[in-house]
Amino acid sequence: SSSHSAVVNLGGSKRIRYKEDCHLVMLHHWSLVDALYNSPYVVTRLRTWKESGREQVELMLARMGFPLVECKQHWTHMRPQLKRDLASKLQECAPQFGLANFQFASFQRDDGY
Repeated sequence: SSSHSAVVNLGGSKRIRYKEDCHLVMLHHWSLVDALYNSPYVVTRLRTWKESGREQVELMLARMGFPLVECKQHWTHMRPQLKRDLASKLQECAPQFGLANFQFASFQRDDGY
């Protein structure tokens, strides 16, 4: 987690704020496992088109303490605690699998809803 806390007010209740993001573009649309298997960041490092690459993803999830059955569910159906823990667990475990710098600086637009 970073110490950045920049917020830019756009007027009314709209704003843009700094946030840490991870290399899982489709996470909110797929399951965690599918997002990991298909992330360009993960694919190029673990070669998830091969069985051995997919096994590495599953081993990483196990070391993170994330049950595979949960990780195969759509993101919206995963336990909230697992979702909250994802960033810190990836930061802790991903480098052991050649996935250093899994998180990066990004931003989020809030519309006040």
